[in-house]
Formats: sequence, C-alpha cells, structure tokens
Amino acid sequence: KRNKTILTPGESAVFNNKENIVTMVQNPNLNTISWKTGILKFYNTPIDDVCKDLSKHFKKNITSDAINNDLKLTGTFYDDSLEDILATIKITLDVEFNVADNQNILQN
Repeated sequence: KRNKTILTPGESAVFNNKENIVTMVQNPNLNTISWKTGILKFYNTPIDDVCKDLSKHFKKNITSDAINNDLKLTGTFYDDSLEDILATIKITLDVEFNVADNQNILQN
C-alpha cells in the first residue's frame, strides 16, 4: 500500500516481485489495451505500425507494400469496423487496400 504508482495515458507499470518495487515505463504503443477499450489511436504513426496494430486488434493479416515508407497516420477510431478504418486510411493517405490470399494489403 505504501508503494503506490499512478499511471497516466501512455504509461505502464512493471512490478518486481523480488525487490517488491513498482517501476513506471513509457509505453509508446497507444493501442496496448485497444482490445478492452475498442479505441485505436494513432499519432504520427508509421503506416507499418498502423498495419501491425490493426492486425493485432482485428486478428486479421494486414500488411503494407507501400512504396512511400514515410506515410504516417494521425487519428482516433472508436469501435469502428476494420472496413471503416481502412476506408478512412484510404481517403486520408491516398492509398489502396487490396485483398489477396485472405489478407489486406496496403499499396500506393
């Protein structure tokens, strides 16, 4: 009880059982608990990382074959479907998504 830690968004805590201490660490992935909240957040996130987070969240294979590796996304999605998110990315970043062999492939 005397070793309290208050977390703010973007932080995680690690408990060391041996030393009985809690250490705060920065969690750069804003979507760590998206499975629970339904919220996906991206802030200037490289498109490859966006695809990884979407793959993990929706349990689908989403990859990027983008020629322009500088593509970055900023936005927040609240309980949106994968189709709606991909449509938004398509319009925002001027890219295409193709479905091949049961996976979504981003291309520009």
